Amino acid sequence: MINRYDLLKTSVILHRQWAGHVNEILVCRLDDLREWLRIDALATSKFTEAITSIAASSPGSDALEQLQQIKGTVHQKAHLLIRRLQEEGHVDLKEYRDFVRAHTRFLEDVHAYEQSLWLDYANRDELTGLLNRRSMDGLLELEWRKVAAIGSSCLLVMGDIDHFKQINDTHGHQAGDQVLAMVSKIIMAQVRNNDLAFRYGGEEFLLCLPGLTLDAGRPFIEAVRCKIAGTSINVSPAAAEISVTMSFGISELSGRHPVSRSVGLADEALYCAKQNGRNCVECK
Repeated sequence: MINRYDLLKTSVILHRQWAGHVNEILVCRLDDLREWLRIDALATSKFTEAITSIAASSPGSDALEQLQQIKGTVHQKAHLLIRRLQEEGHVDLKEYRDFVRAHTRFLEDVHAYEQSLWLDYANRDELTGLLNRRSMDGLLELEWRKVAAIGSSCLLVMGDIDHFKQINDTHGHQAGDQVLAMVSKIIMAQVRNNDLAFRYGGEEFLLCLPGLTLDAGRPFIEAVRCKIAGTSINVSPAAAEISVTMSFGISELSGRHPVSRSVGLADEALYCAKQNGRNCVECK
């Protein structure tokens, strides 16, 4: 994430240099545009590189698409101003004000996106990319308020990788990290857009599934469990191919008692799954 953020910062610095050259050309009526054209191309390519890199890990982001559109608009308006200056010897005031407004909006939107990027980074587990414990209490509290206010259904699911210590002991902690990352990737591919997936701690995960009842939630989690159990994971440095299983416990998020009680019930259900032989789903 840091590299993606640095790419964005670098592209914004180049954009500011580019905008400075635009104003120098307009104010000083510079005829030699070679340096500006060089920076114009560089600023565009670096911003595209940054956005492409971020989009690779944040697919479908409307904010990224909007930033690219605004950036393109700013460049179009700058080119229009410079072309008019060269052809007519003056700049249209309305067109210049349009450029300034577009440029200001672009910088404001980039700043807002940078803040959201850092906020997302602060709320995510670095290894797995899942939401972390720091963000969990607040997000679960929001879901609890919805349940308490309108009586909607919501499930909490506690999951644990079976015999994870043996993986670390046999293949090493690097392999253990690779297993955690792959399991997290599978989970994220299976859950819906409005679901919340947290790394609860160690090899434990917590899912929040708004809108699902126990009748619908159990087969949903069974499908996740089967997907994980059926996936072979290549781990290094041993270059071994291993399979893992997970146990899951499900509880309803109830508006009648605190969130911690529902989390506790999911944990109790997980304990039952472990007692019943692991690699299964139990409900409380």
